[in-house]
Amino acid sequence: MWASEVFAGDRLRRAGRWIAFGAVYAGILDVIENFAMLSYVNGWSEFSGWLAIAGVMAIPKFLLVAIAIVYVIMGIVTAISHRASRS
Repeated sequence: MWASEVFAGDRLRRAGRWIAFGAVYAGILDVIENFAMLSYVNGWSEFSGWLAIAGVMAIPKFLLVAIAIVYVIMGIVTAISHRASRS
């Protein structure tokens, strides 16, 4: 949410809110992925698709995390450029 305060444009600020919700969603996907991997490794059930479930959960999770990282980097660069222009 910090990065959304740095941007002047309303679109980027609104995007920051969606990215914050995406980070929560990525956390939920991570819990599901971890449960699937633990179920496979510990043999909690005979279901053979645990690794596929883990993979399906990991792809959007890492995509959401990558988007959040890029957004934060954009915020840092914007804050530094605003600070430099004031000096």
